[in-house]
Amino acid sequence: MKIENRQKLVRILLEKSRKSLEAATTLLRDGFSESAVSRAYYAAFYLAQAALATKDISRNKHSGVIAAFGENLAKRSILPDKLHKLLRNLYELRITSDYSIEDEPSTQEAKEALATAKEFATVVEAYLESWLKADSE
Repeated sequence: MKIENRQKLVRILLEKSRKSLEAATTLLRDGFSESAVSRAYYAAFYLAQAALATKDISRNKHSGVIAAFGENLAKRSILPDKLHKLLRNLYELRITSDYSIEDEPSTQEAKEALATAKEFATVVEAYLESWLKADSE
């Protein structure tokens, strides 16, 4: 993919992530723990896709994005390995939240998911902003 197209994709995914974090915060405040967990995960997921796009890597499935993030960014020390674990944990909580009939996440679990997504976002957004700045010069 051309660099201009990757830059556009990264910007779109950054915006989607920010909206998902905002939605997660609102949903949690309003008592919708399940939906807050899902939006927190998607905030991190969009950032993982954007980070992969900086390396011209794209995957179609959630598991593929998570694996590629670990292999191409975390294991190569482009981003901290801890982020791969955070992304996997958010994914597992989202799956339970979205598909389990009996295991609704508690408010505390939703708060932790949101905090995890914010931690992930802080580091990955800084990486993406740096990449966008370097590629526009």
